[in-house]
Amino acid sequence: MKCLALFSAPALVAIFVTNESDRHQWFWVYLVLGALMIMINFISYFIFTHEPAEWTNTSSIVERKNDNLI
Repeated sequence: MKCLALFSAPALVAIFVTNESDRHQWFWVYLVLGALMIMINFISYFIFTHEPAEWTNTSSIVERKNDNLI
């Protein structure tokens, strides 16, 4: 989510905002950014798992250390 905001927010500001004091222009930036975040959050719900990644298991680290010692 943070990456989405960091990369897309400057582009959205460049597209929608010409007068920084105009709240109506900023409304569109927040609306599009909020919709993108909700959409990405919904998509990631089906992609991400609660299982740890294989490189985070301590047993695999110990096994690699033992393999390197032989």
